[in-house]
Amino acid sequence: MIPCDNLTQQSLPYPTPPSISYAPETAASSLLAPKCPLPDCPFEAKDRCWNCCWCGKAWNESGRCSCIMIIEGNRVQCEHICCPGCEAAER
Repeated sequence: MIPCDNLTQQSLPYPTPPSISYAPETAASSLLAPKCPLPDCPFEAKDRCWNCCWCGKAWNESGRCSCIMIIEGNRVQCEHICCPGCEAAER
């Protein structure tokens, strides 16, 4: 792989959840990822656990599908973002 000549990298700070910054001793029991600020977020609507409508992988626990598939000998990641078409995983 040859990197693009115009490649730039940017590091953006991720805010520390208030439950950790104000009470570090409760960090293990706090929600480490803050809730999505979008009012109609499909990921939050599915209680942060969903089944991908693209590849069928169940129990995704982040906003992007974590499925790794082998297609014609190549490793391919699904990386579908949770959408209204995805189903909530049964707990």
